[in-house]
Amino acid sequence: MPNGQTHSLMNPERNQTLTNIALQCKSLLGLNFDVLLQPLLEQYRKAIENSQTDEAAQAAFSVAQTLFNQQQFELQQQCSLFFIQDLNTQKLSIYTGEIYRLLALNYTLSKQHEAAEKTYTEAFAHLTLAPTEDQRLKWKIFGSLWYNRASPARSQESKEKLVVYTRNALHFFEHLNDVDGMSLCLNRLALLLPENQYTEKFELLRRILSINSGPKGNKRNITMARFNIGFCTYLSGEENLGIAYMTEAISLIEQHLTKRHVGMAHLQMANAFLKHHKKAQAIEACQKALQIFKNADIAFHIAEAESMLQKIESLP
Repeated sequence: MPNGQTHSLMNPERNQTLTNIALQCKSLLGLNFDVLLQPLLEQYRKAIENSQTDEAAQAAFSVAQTLFNQQQFELQQQCSLFFIQDLNTQKLSIYTGEIYRLLALNYTLSKQHEAAEKTYTEAFAHLTLAPTEDQRLKWKIFGSLWYNRASPARSQESKEKLVVYTRNALHFFEHLNDVDGMSLCLNRLALLLPENQYTEKFELLRRILSINSGPKGNKRNITMARFNIGFCTYLSGEENLGIAYMTEAISLIEQHLTKRHVGMAHLQMANAFLKHHKKAQAIEACQKALQIFKNADIAFHIAEAESMLQKIESLP
């Protein structure tokens, strides 16, 4: 059946689904719905009815991202699956790749690993075939997909595979000369490499400082690299120097990054103490992270910090 006919027949079903989504969003978000989502859903409806697939996909991604940021993860999954199916009856769009990417990340954080892997596979296939005049944007989405696929939260994957995925992401960001993307990948590689490869770890982290030293430099990237230099310094045996580096970096993270990043730094510091059997220090750092996550109401990280704290407290 031609796309035009499919498009016409799907209108009543689409409109009813969008109405249901709007009602669920309004129920969960209250007054925020009118500001955050109602305009985007209306933008999607109009764009899809006018066969403006790229515009519709961009609006749909904004809806999915808003729900993700609001921690409405089940509703974000539901909406993303609808948007992907609906958009794919029109034409392939690189912006739909962004919806796949965020859906896969949601599945990963929800420990739905099979669903995440299936979504990544579909995303790569979709993005490969999607036509675009903006090849740089396509490459950036490819890089972001590989970076997310390399998340340490994908606990079913070996570190070796995560390293391969991260290097794939780095390849795309290097091709684009995307300093932020390169910095994210280099930081992750430094943490994924075996703990005895300190020379390689420090080389990766110093490269972040180097590429961020020019006009394209980002203080966020420099700050995270400094923290990880402290982390690696501590694990290499120079404990006092490592603690000093990490503590100084955390004060900079508080200035330049989000509360989530501050909490993650404390959690990583707790992990460093745990590796060197410093139970009291590990508990203190973990409790700080947990309090930050609770204050910011970040559900995934609250569970992560509680699990680590329980593990530490159970040690002799």
